[in-house]
Formats: sequence, C-alpha cells, structure tokens
Amino acid sequence: MRVFCVCFIWTGAVQAGVPDLSQQILQRYRQVIVLLADPSTLSEAERAQADVVGKYLFHQNQNTLRQLTQTLTQDLAAPRGVVERFLDDIERNPQYFDADKLAFRDVLEELAGQLEAATAPRQVQLKQRVQEDLTALERIQAHYDQELGQVFLRFQQRGMVEKRELWTRYLAYVNKRYQRDKILKAHAELLSTLNDTRAKSSTKPKPESDEIFGAGLPAKTLVLTFDDGPHSRYTDRILSILKEHEVSAVFFQVGQNLGSMKDGKVKLGNNAQVSRRILEAGHGLANHSYTHAFLPKLNPQGLNQEIVDTREILEQIAAGPVTLFRAPYGARNTQVMA
Repeated sequence: MRVFCVCFIWTGAVQAGVPDLSQQILQRYRQVIVLLADPSTLSEAERAQADVVGKYLFHQNQNTLRQLTQTLTQDLAAPRGVVERFLDDIERNPQYFDADKLAFRDVLEELAGQLEAATAPRQVQLKQRVQEDLTALERIQAHYDQELGQVFLRFQQRGMVEKRELWTRYLAYVNKRYQRDKILKAHAELLSTLNDTRAKSSTKPKPESDEIFGAGLPAKTLVLTFDDGPHSRYTDRILSILKEHEVSAVFFQVGQNLGSMKDGKVKLGNNAQVSRRILEAGHGLANHSYTHAFLPKLNPQGLNQEIVDTREILEQIAAGPVTLFRAPYGARNTQVMA
C-alpha cells in the first residue's frame, strides 16, 4: 500500500477542505521519511520508537487520503473544476519533489476507476489526463522503489515532467524541515502507553488469557492475517494470490471501510461486498476498530463506537458471530480489554 504526499499552491476559489487535507498529508508523510529513512543510524530502542510513531502517522494519513479522494470524486459529478486544479498542482508545481508526487498514486487510481465508463466530455478528458499522470507515476515509482520501500513497506506537457532528483537531496530537504527527536517528543503519550502495554504483556500468557499469542498455538502453526481493509481493489488482488497458493487467512477490517451505524442500525457501504467475497473464498473476518484509532485515549462512548459498532457491522455481513479483535498499534489497556 502506498502513502505519499504533496504540498499544494492553490489559486482562485476552490472547494473548502482540499488544501488543508493536502497539507496534513504532506506534513505526516515527510515526518515518516525523517523517522525511518536511515534506520542504520538508530539504536534498537530508537528504531522501535520511530517505527511506532511512523505507523501512527501512516494510518492517520490513510484517513486523510480517504477524505481527499471522496472530495475529488464528488467534484466529478459537477463541473466545478476542483479536480482540474488538483491535477494542475501535482503536475506543475515547482515545489514538488518527484517522491512527493507519489502521494497521490492511490488517489489517482481511485479517480481512474470512477472515470472508467465516462462519456461526458469533461470526464473523458479527465480520464485521459489521470491515466497519463498514472503512467508518469509508474516511472517515478521505479526510480524510488528501493529507498521508499525501506520506509513504507514497513508501512507545457500534459503529464508530469520527471526531474529524477537525487534521493539524498530530498532527504536533506525533509530533514531540514523536521527533526526526529521533535517528532518523537510530540508523540510521547503514544509511546508511553505502548511501552506500558508491552511491559505488561512481555510474560508468557496464561491459558485463560483473553489474548492469543503465538506461544499459545500448536507447533508449526502459521497464521496469516491482513489489517486495515477491505479495499475496493487491493483486497481482491490478495484473494487471487491466496487462491492460487491455496492459503487461508483472516482479514482484520476497519469498520468505516464497510459502513456506518445510525440510530442503532447498520448501513452497509459498497465495500461490504468485498468482505462477502472474502467469506465466500473461505477466509475469516475480524474486528480492527472503526477508524484505526489509538484506543487507550478514548472514553467509553468512543470505545463503543470503535469496537462494538464495528462488530455489529461485521456480524451483519457475516450473518454470524465475529469473535476476534486486534487493537490498532497493539495499544490496549484495562478499559480496552474489558
């Protein structure tokens, strides 16, 4: 899964929210780069901290990227021009590094999917333009697969003109804007909670424990799990690979990707069909909270939405009980466990 970002220069009136969302994505993305781009210089403890905060920022960006995609998709239905200005910026803004532009690969793929059957003149033009930009991003991605993979796999031309700037130049730029120690300090509460959690679970669990650890499984057991879905495209690709190799898995799903709860009733979204295909293929569904939130910080009402509402959504899809739950980031306390 790719998560990258970019900083926008906007001119003229635009739909509220898009510039702010883009700035949030840019800040978090570059902070993840600063945290994880050169792990060889860090101690084991420092690497662990950087990894935790990096994952936290990564998942925050997933929500923001989703909001940005929804805003742009809504603009496709009316000739407001927000998508055009969005594309202008990522194609031509001189402040963008090539690595920054990759932030929008998933967003552009979502737009391409929405425009696949387009017939209106504006949408046909956008379809061609988005596809040209995706082709350019494929080439840019190839330049940076090694460097960016080390970070994120843990976690008047119409299209874009590729500059192929040195990775070291980009690192120097982001390290000048952000410092690792300041990023970690800003997330001290997160690190403190996770450290407490890990200290309490470091001993071998008792047989009656509500938590399942690898040590409690039969010998030579491998459990394959996938977090944070379902996704309208990627989940089906995973299912195809699992089918090819005759492997079963458990999919820990995020509630907001499936639907919502209103007045105590479940309202399923389009991705619920993806989850049904998971079940039809012989795999399992499990609960991974509603928004991938940091649960120990929430009050009882917030926890109820994150855990219980997601369970209700999943059980409507599964037509039966869904008993497994995984806390985002592994962050749990007594209240979460209860």
